[in-house]
Parts: sequence; structure tokens; C-alpha cells
Amino acid sequence: MGTWTPRRVITVASLAALAYLVAVVGMYVAFLGGLRISRTDPEPWGQFADYVGGLVNPLIALAKVAVVAYLA
Repeated sequence: MGTWTPRRVITVASLAALAYLVAVVGMYVAFLGGLRISRTDPEPWGQFADYVGGLVNPLIALAKVAVVAYLA
């Protein structure tokens, strides 16, 4: 497996966060994709942003803590 260098830890954490983001957006599209998102009404876009932010931000924060703990 090799040694875990700081660069490798950051790369793995970044890829994990990106994969999680893709999964979250994919789930939204799969389950709520049939809903109409208007180009003129910003309310559905705000709801979508709240959904994504609520699911992705805790994972990114956890990844940051893990990277800082490893580097320290």
C-alpha cells in the first residue's frame, strides 16, 4: 500500500469529498429530478443548495479535521 504522505492524504480526502458530492447530486436528480426547477423562480434553487450544503459540508469539515490532525 505504501506510506501515507501528506500529499496522498489530501488527495484521498479530496477524492472522497468529490465522490460524496457526486453521490448527493445524483440522489437528488434520481429522486427529485422529475420536479420542475424554474429558470425564473429562485426558490427551488435555494432549496437545492440547502440540501447539498447540509449533506456535503459536514463531510468536508470532517475531512479537514482528519487532514489537519494527520499533518499535525
